[in-house]
Amino acid sequence: MSSFKHLQKFRQRKNAVIRYITHYCATEKLVQVSSKKYVFQKSNRSNIQGLLRQKIAIPIFQYLHVKLGKRGISPKVKVRFYDVIEGQPFGQAEVGTSYVKFIGYFAKLLLPSWVQQEKGQVLMYNMEVAKVDPKHLVFDYSPPVAVKGMKELDRNAFRKDVHIAGIVIPQKNMQKVAKLLRHYHVQGRQIGKFFDLKEENPLSLTHKIMLFDPSKVKKIDDLPDSLKEEMKELTIDLETFCFYNIELQYKNWNYDEVLEAILPDSISEKVGGFALVGHIAHLNLKEDLLPYKNLIGEVIIDKVPQVTTVVNKVGTIDNTYRNFQMEIIAGEDETMTSVKENGCTFTFDYSKVYWNSKLGTEHQRIVDRISPDDIVYDVFAGVGPFAIPAAKKGAHVYANDLNPDSYYSLVDNSKANKIKKGSILCFNLDGRDFIKTIVKEDILKRWKDSKKINKDAKLHIVMNLPAIGIEFLDAFLRLFKGEKISSLPKEWYPHVHCYCFSSEEDYKKDVESRIEGVLKEPVPKDFAVRRIRNVAPNKEMLCVTFQLSPDLLIGEAAKDEGPTEKKIKLDEES
Repeated sequence: MSSFKHLQKFRQRKNAVIRYITHYCATEKLVQVSSKKYVFQKSNRSNIQGLLRQKIAIPIFQYLHVKLGKRGISPKVKVRFYDVIEGQPFGQAEVGTSYVKFIGYFAKLLLPSWVQQEKGQVLMYNMEVAKVDPKHLVFDYSPPVAVKGMKELDRNAFRKDVHIAGIVIPQKNMQKVAKLLRHYHVQGRQIGKFFDLKEENPLSLTHKIMLFDPSKVKKIDDLPDSLKEEMKELTIDLETFCFYNIELQYKNWNYDEVLEAILPDSISEKVGGFALVGHIAHLNLKEDLLPYKNLIGEVIIDKVPQVTTVVNKVGTIDNTYRNFQMEIIAGEDETMTSVKENGCTFTFDYSKVYWNSKLGTEHQRIVDRISPDDIVYDVFAGVGPFAIPAAKKGAHVYANDLNPDSYYSLVDNSKANKIKKGSILCFNLDGRDFIKTIVKEDILKRWKDSKKINKDAKLHIVMNLPAIGIEFLDAFLRLFKGEKISSLPKEWYPHVHCYCFSSEEDYKKDVESRIEGVLKEPVPKDFAVRRIRNVAPNKEMLCVTFQLSPDLLIGEAAKDEGPTEKKIKLDEES
């Protein structure tokens, strides 16, 4: 007879089947019930049969019903099992009647050792029960010592058996149990706190194993008494507490731990952090680590989901185009990448342009200072991390970069981010030429065209070229000398945001001295130095902000107002 016909017959005779299982277990004494201290005597036989019906017969029927559903026939019944059943297995014997032979088949096939308890250790779970004395339990998270010095990554060498305690819990109370034992269950290392029971266990559909944190729980008495009482209220059998063999694998350690285990102790400087640029991880490895560079790259690709390419810096940043030489040490040979920052997407070839993901917060800080209708002149714009968000915010932006690849990416990124036409103009010029032509002409036009100028708009000049940015400040010296300019409100003079490096302990005094040397005059009163980040031992990246003064921009022309009719009286014309 086919399985489907058997199932039909099975459903039709549900009550008969349940009665048969109950009667069979009781009369043949195949189950010894101990939880209620029942003994198989005629005087309490009815009580025994009632208990067997609820605890054994109905769950078996439901279990077999679902097992057939898993074979392609979905009975769509809500299955609920009961508490852990104490006693010995049944179902080994052959059954005589035609309609019960089907039950006997499944009992023999699926339930030969349904539930066994031996000294409080449940033996029917997916993980092998560890026969370890709790006093000798050692749970060491560190990778195997045999991987030390490995130069070619062998992931299989990271397999390691450890021991950990667990307990059986009902699925219906999983969330409550997880909350109750939140300080005691295992956490991290991709070791789930819950595990399935074996399929042949009738409790597999209603119960799970929860693992404990081995540093806190080595025996059930390590749990507070009050907590154990609450566990009992959630129908957790404390006698199911036991230890399991868990195999830790390569996936259970992060890249720091893997590399720490592999790299020789003789290497003083280990792998530090790395920069993430889209799908690219950027490293700056010391010489001692170079023999392991390919292995290091493989580990990072394995452990950081978004990374598919790992590059190592092999040269200093070129101050002309601000890019650096790199080599691909692992993964795909693809340096064209996309990065999302401050609500914008930037696409570029990382091997040809400058990008620093660590400056995202600083980019946003400057953009936050810019208001809609402000004017921004980005002298070293790169691919647009300052310029594009500012333009998207509503500012009028003039963005420049000497590197042709940066310029093309700047133009493409402006279009990709749907910047309003005319809100950003891009240039491919030397920084000084950009200041002396584009910046000068636009500022002068705005000063003179007073009817069109927004009185509240500010002028911002961003100069993000830390290695030599200060040197470009000389381009502003007497930039408007000879121009007849007067009666300008103080707010209309440009605010400079210039980035630089300093290796001095008193970096503010160092930067102030260097800028005064370039500008040939004391720094203004609003001069401020902000520390951005530490880029190397004893080397800080800084942002200097100040407003350019009339004397610096105009010189003597600012003092010699000349005939009244030749002045640009902005206040009167506005």
